[in-house]
Amino acid sequence: MPGKSALFLFPLLIWAVFLVVPAGEGAQNMVMDGGFEMTAAGKGVFWIFRGEGASLAPGMGRGAGEAAEGAAAVTRPAADYTCEIIQPLLPLTAGRQYVLSAYVKNLAGTTGEAMIGLRQEKDFPRLFRDIPPGKWERLELAFTPDVGWAQVVLSGGAGVELVWDDVTLKESTILSEQLASEWEQRLKSGEKIYTGLVINAKGTGLQRGMSPKILDEFGRLIFKGVEASEVQLFSQGLVAYERDLDIAVKHPRLRVSDDYRLVLPLVVDAQKAVGYPNPNFPPTSVVVGAEDAKRIREAVAVYDFLERLAIVFVVD
Repeated sequence: MPGKSALFLFPLLIWAVFLVVPAGEGAQNMVMDGGFEMTAAGKGVFWIFRGEGASLAPGMGRGAGEAAEGAAAVTRPAADYTCEIIQPLLPLTAGRQYVLSAYVKNLAGTTGEAMIGLRQEKDFPRLFRDIPPGKWERLELAFTPDVGWAQVVLSGGAGVELVWDDVTLKESTILSEQLASEWEQRLKSGEKIYTGLVINAKGTGLQRGMSPKILDEFGRLIFKGVEASEVQLFSQGLVAYERDLDIAVKHPRLRVSDDYRLVLPLVVDAQKAVGYPNPNFPPTSVVVGAEDAKRIREAVAVYDFLERLAIVFVVD
């Protein structure tokens, strides 16, 4: 096995390749070869497939059947997160907000867990989501780096075969400008778009917690949370808490961004507060009804406010 210096040198060589690739129409995406086509065609080394079970998957992408868009990558870990798909050392600006996005499809017969993250020297914000089998799901993770680089990391839970495609990393301000342009007409036409979620948990005994969850009445996770950076966790938390519903629905956390301050929250009532995963734990997680769970999932399919942590709990 190569030493640490060799492992560090390999990503540096790949990063050097990034710097000489000309910027084209998709230059706003900081991930190189996000659809894996160039790697599959042997036109460059842009990804590291680390561990048994991580590999390219020609012909399995979202555009399979189209000559230019059939490639993807796969993770099949024997144990949780023991194989990874990595793009190393993307140059970033410390203090700016970015959004990592990827499409994933679960080929297993049962729901399995997917993870996207951005590994830095001393921090590794990650997002985890249960992925039902058979269809493409989009994952998004907003983060603010404290150093000038990060590695994109894709992985999954034990025994789950996940196909990955269309990986992007963009500055949040750029995405906000795009959303403002796209949403203007959609909102005028009456389409329902929500920028965040407010859950009224008054009367349930909900307690504040470091890692709250949102479940449906069948015990299925709607929001599993993320492994946030220390800055996010200790300065903002995974969710915000308010005591007044009128204040909660105007919370700054529900804005799309500081540049696009639209606030249109989806408001639902909690059925009860529970301890998770052990019912004997303090009741820091909430359960919502089946109809509200459906509304949340449908809204997230349009704009993933959960993974941007645009969530406010109203408590006693």
